[in-house]
Amino acid sequence: RTFFNPATPYAMLARFQKDGAQDLRDVLGRWKIWIPPKQDQAFQQGGTFILDGTTTVFEHFDQSTGDHPDLDTVLDVARDLKSAP
Repeated sequence: RTFFNPATPYAMLARFQKDGAQDLRDVLGRWKIWIPPKQDQAFQQGGTFILDGTTTVFEHFDQSTGDHPDLDTVLDVARDLKSAP
């Protein structure tokens, strides 16, 4: 459902093609194993949302592990929202 979703290897491939996953390599030295208290919590996926009051102006639901939106896109949407009247 999560790690074995096709979006996972594609997201990982894109990350390695971009810069060899430098950001991931930088953080792994500080990473500590965390096991969720309940086994089904390990399957929860995250997302990224930008709100303007109660209106959602950007949403991305992670399909799998490593399936995150492009950070530059997220920042562009946030900057555009901040500069809007």
